[in-house]
Amino acid sequence: MANVSAATVFEGFDDAEVDDRYPKLPAMGRYEVEVTANKLVDGRNGITFVCEHKIVSSSRPEVPEGATYSTTITDIKGRHTKMKMGQVKSMLAAMFGVDPRSEQKWQQLIVYVCDKNAAAGKHFVIETGPEEKAKESGKNYIPKVYSPLSE
Repeated sequence: MANVSAATVFEGFDDAEVDDRYPKLPAMGRYEVEVTANKLVDGRNGITFVCEHKIVSSSRPEVPEGATYSTTITDIKGRHTKMKMGQVKSMLAAMFGVDPRSEQKWQQLIVYVCDKNAAAGKHFVIETGPEEKAKESGKNYIPKVYSPLSE
């Protein structure tokens, strides 16, 4: 076995990108969240809608109040576009407290939310189910239900 030079292996190390994503919510929980940012990113999982939020209350003790998490909906323009856009619509409806089947101008709203961060400060509830395995990809995921904050 030959020794390897660290200088060779880590060439370009100064320019390495650090993962600055927030953790995802754990399975089997109920979380009241406050939106801090919404954005679209084009990355390794295609175009992804990202909702960053602070925890207002949590049913899970390991998710403390004030902690920052993110919820993502990946590959919006991929194979399951209608389903993925439906998930974004459900989250948006919960943020703004409207019925996702309403006659809302959804496309205008999502552009406003992503480009102007118009949902910052909005509160809604995310409930996570048990971790499941996707049929097609075999990857694990945690199903989520979004609902408006009941008053």
